[in-house]
Amino acid sequence: ADTQHPSGMSDSFLASCAVRAEDVHHVLLTADTSCGTLISQPRDQRKAEVLPDDLCQCIVAFLPLLALARVALCLNRAFSKAACARLAAMRGALLPLLQAPFGLQWQALLDKTEFLKFYRNSIGDPGMKAFSSALTIGAMAQLTHLLLGHNEIGNPGVVALSEALGKGALPNLEWLGLNTNKIGDDSLKSFADALDKGALLQLKVLGLNNNQIGDVGLSYFSKAVVKGALPLLIELNLARNQIADEGIKSFAKALATGALAHLEGLNLSSNRIGIPGMIALSEAIRMGALPMCQSLSPLPSISARAPKDLDDDMPPIESNSRAIGRTVISWSQPLPRGVG
Repeated sequence: ADTQHPSGMSDSFLASCAVRAEDVHHVLLTADTSCGTLISQPRDQRKAEVLPDDLCQCIVAFLPLLALARVALCLNRAFSKAACARLAAMRGALLPLLQAPFGLQWQALLDKTEFLKFYRNSIGDPGMKAFSSALTIGAMAQLTHLLLGHNEIGNPGVVALSEALGKGALPNLEWLGLNTNKIGDDSLKSFADALDKGALLQLKVLGLNNNQIGDVGLSYFSKAVVKGALPLLIELNLARNQIADEGIKSFAKALATGALAHLEGLNLSSNRIGIPGMIALSEAIRMGALPMCQSLSPLPSISARAPKDLDDDMPPIESNSRAIGRTVISWSQPLPRGVG
């Protein structure tokens, strides 16, 4: 039978995270020094009881969630007690992720989970808030891919996610898919604020297609990227939004500063971009923006290549596109005579 700890955590729950505890032993070694104990003692003879309870609690408070279960189960009594107490306090934020619409396992929350895809799960804003709360306390901190397409996530949900990201919740994230939700300009402001704090410096693929982003939202986004918020981004999908000339002009100015220098795929199809916007973007590229491009011609050819999509629902480019090296810039309005 499972042993129940005073915190309410069972052995099976605590053991669900198989994480090494060498870092904790190192912390213990350092802490013993400050307490005046003999640092030369063999590790297996050390006793955490020599440390004051409040010091144990302070050390445990700085441990990542990934290590807490191991500490609670495997180390000595003083550290185990402090770790169990912290896990018990976190349990309320973690429990919603075990239920619909997420249905995760304890191990996914505490172990080195790197890939999560919730596609058409009807997460909505309440679900996104619960998910973000768990991220804030350190759940799934090792994620590299997070796909949240088709989940009816609006402004409150994106604000919650952005706040979690801004606190450093997912420092290793490389792929973020937020396509086909209800993300508008207010949402983009919160997201841009998180980017401005360096929340997604490792991000390589960002999908914001099929949302409600307009000129104001793209302007917020542009101000963040011009500061180097997405230095490694190679794919950006903004198709099927409400972006018009003013928004694309602000985006072009950001590109002209050297922002998004590694970008290879840019999808702007099915927006409201007219000739003034496309001229501004083309001029930025002509002046050296998007240096991964191989060439730019005043009369470029039509290309069938589109950036790699983020899920199975993204439609192909339906109308016109300009191929500039490896980068594709696409839009939905027909070109007037003599342009392209």
